[in-house]
Amino acid sequence: MKHHALLAIAAILLFVACDKDDPNDIPKRKSIILTRAEAEIIDAGQDFSFNLFREIAKDKGYRSIIMSPFSALIANCMLANGAEGETYEQIIKTIGYDGYSLDDINNTYKTVVTGLASVDRSTKLNIANSLWISKVLPVNDQFKNSIAENYDGYIGMVDFSKENTLKEMNGWVSKKTEGHISGILDFLSPDTDVILANALYFKGKWKEKFKAQNTRQDNFYKLDGEIADKWFMRTSQDLIYAESEDGKIRMCEIPYGNGAFVLDIVLPDKDMDFKSFIDEFSGETWETVFTYKNTHKVNLFLPKFKIESGLNLKKALVEMGMDLPYNYKYSNFSRISESLPFEVKETRQIAIIEVDENGTTAVASSHHKGSYYTSNGPKPEDVIVFKADHPFMFLIRENTSNTILFMGTLTE
Repeated sequence: MKHHALLAIAAILLFVACDKDDPNDIPKRKSIILTRAEAEIIDAGQDFSFNLFREIAKDKGYRSIIMSPFSALIANCMLANGAEGETYEQIIKTIGYDGYSLDDINNTYKTVVTGLASVDRSTKLNIANSLWISKVLPVNDQFKNSIAENYDGYIGMVDFSKENTLKEMNGWVSKKTEGHISGILDFLSPDTDVILANALYFKGKWKEKFKAQNTRQDNFYKLDGEIADKWFMRTSQDLIYAESEDGKIRMCEIPYGNGAFVLDIVLPDKDMDFKSFIDEFSGETWETVFTYKNTHKVNLFLPKFKIESGLNLKKALVEMGMDLPYNYKYSNFSRISESLPFEVKETRQIAIIEVDENGTTAVASSHHKGSYYTSNGPKPEDVIVFKADHPFMFLIRENTSNTILFMGTLTE
C-alpha cells in the first residue's frame, strides 16, 4: 500500500527596515490579555523555542542564523490536530505542552495570533496558515475545520500531480511575505498528499530611529577569532538594560513602534565561550539569568546586518524526541484520515532578517513588566555603554504576552 506523505512547511520572513512615518501615526499599545492557562502555555513554549534554537545552532556550526520558533510552534500545533496516540503525545511533549488539552492549545494560539495583529498597528505583521489537500484524498472534515477555525488557515483542495499546484502554493507564500520569499518548494514529490504551511512577515519601525549620519565602520570580533569591518549604528536613548548577577551576560531591549514589539540583544562577555553560552541557554535561563533590570540611558553600538537561513527542522525535532511523525510504519495521523497511513516527509523554514537605521520617532516611553534592580547592578542614573562588537544572540518578542517570534545569532 502506498503511504501518504504529509509535508509540514514553515515559510518565514522577518524584515526589520522602516519608512519615515509621522510619529503621530504611532497608535497606543493594545495589550494581549491572556488567561492564566494561556499564559502558562506561552511560557511553556519558551523552553521549546530555546531547545529548538540550540539544536539548529549546533547543526549550523554556530554560524549566524535566523529562525522563528513561533512559526515552528504553530506548525507543530496544527500538526498535533491531525495526530492520535503516541504520535500526538510525542508532538505535544516535544513542544512542551503535555498536560494541556488540545482545545487549550488551539484556543491559546487563536487568542495570541489575533492579538499580535492589533497590539501595534504601526508594525506590519502577517501571520498566515494554510492546508493543502489532494482533491482525491478522504480527509476528515474535523481536521480541516480545526485548522480553519483555530489558525485561520486557508484550505486548498488541489491536484499535486499538476505543475500549476506548485505555482499556486509558491504564489501563496510570495503573497503572504509581500514578495520577499518567492517560494519555498522547488518541486512536489509524487507521494505528497497534504501540506501544512505557515508564512510570517514582520516589518517593524524603531520607536526612536538611528540617525544614518552617526553610523560608522568599526571592528566586529567574529566567532573564529578573525576581525571583520562592520557598519555600526549608534544612538543614545533610554532603554531597558539587564545583566546577570556576575555581569557576564548583558541584555539591551530596543523597542519598535509603540513598544509592544522589541528587539532583545543578549551579549555575553568576550571571554565567554560562545558555543557553551548557546548550549546552556534555556527558557529557564531567559526567565532567571537577569537579576538586574532597569531603564538606563544607553549608548548603544549595534551593527547593521542581514541574515538569510534555510533550515531543516526535521533533524532538530527528531533529536528533541519527535521521531514518530516521520515514520509511516509507526505514525498515527488518524485525525487526518482514518483509512490512510501518513508520515511527515520534511519540516523546513526559510527566514530572512535585515536590520538598519530606519524607523520612526515616538514620544511614548518604554516599559518592561516585572523590571527591577538589585544593589549589585549599576545605579539607575549610570549611563550604560552597550557595544555589540562580538557574537551575540537576539530575539524579537511581543512584550505583553512575552511571545518570542524570532531568534538568531550574529557571529560573523
